[in-house]
Amino acid sequence: MKNLLPNWGRTALLCLLCFSGLSLLAQPANDDCANPIPIALGDMISATTADATSENIAYAGATCTFGPANNSFFDRGIWYSFVAPAEPINVMVFGGFGPGLNAQVAILSGGCQTLTCEEARALPLGPNATINNLQLNEGETYLLYIDGFLGDRGSFMVEACAAELSCNDASVYLDENGEASVTPMELAMATCNQTDITISQSDFACADIGPVTVTVSQPNEIDCTSTVTVIDTIKPIIVCEAITVAIGADGTAMIENDDAVVSIDDNCDMDPSGPFTVGGPINGRTFDCSFVGTTVQRTVVATDMSGNRGECTYDVTIVDEIPPTLECPAELTVYLDENGADTLRNNEWDFTEL
Repeated sequence: MKNLLPNWGRTALLCLLCFSGLSLLAQPANDDCANPIPIALGDMISATTADATSENIAYAGATCTFGPANNSFFDRGIWYSFVAPAEPINVMVFGGFGPGLNAQVAILSGGCQTLTCEEARALPLGPNATINNLQLNEGETYLLYIDGFLGDRGSFMVEACAAELSCNDASVYLDENGEASVTPMELAMATCNQTDITISQSDFACADIGPVTVTVSQPNEIDCTSTVTVIDTIKPIIVCEAITVAIGADGTAMIENDDAVVSIDDNCDMDPSGPFTVGGPINGRTFDCSFVGTTVQRTVVATDMSGNRGECTYDVTIVDEIPPTLECPAELTVYLDENGADTLRNNEWDFTEL
């Protein structure tokens, strides 16, 4: 018989919790069949049946030998739900610690008033209960019921997992260096026996952005595949500096999109789209004489190949550095008075400021 128990790491963790008193165990928020607590395959769940309420259920098929009964004093347990994988599953309930539970477990399908018993197990007067190699319909949701033999109350831990190698998809996010990685356990989380699992690719880079098919392998098991989605969410980093722009001879000035940009860096894209000026007036890069002596702010953006947009806001000071140009008359006639003198006055000059 293979893969009936989790790997040694999980077992060691379980033993540690067993001898610690499990002070963290608590009554689940809901112990009703109509609102079961969803669990993921491969998760180790801890709880207690100490204050569980009686059931309100009905069977469409044969009742479980060790399953829940309708409004029974003895049957006051905890309800979970899970989605079945393609592979057979194992369910392990550990009740031998703290105020331990003499556990019994059942897997059921259907609604609370039309339940069908798929499998049930108990070890009378023993703390643990297991269901092994139960084949269910892939993708369907099943109910998992845990209570104590003959109404016993107490704490327990439970894990449902795939009895054979089972793959799951995952997403990874590239870091500031454009790198990401996954472990075999992350791609085979639901598998009971996680010994010697290997994967065809564990490291990912910018060239992998998008879905990547990874093969998961284990000795004496059939390979399965996971889709690892590689995602880049890091924005380009734009460094800007304040600039000064001078009005030209035509009374206008224009800045280019990259005039204030010192650098643009991105973890993946060496040539992001941009920079482009955004916000501000429609002609935000053009200034006329009305701006002279003012400082305004403008923003530039750059977008990488994953659609991440970085931005930078900088100051633009507008100045006029061109002195006036005077055009003087070619000649001026003055008339001397009786003293033989005359005074030139400003308003007597006919000159034009250009």
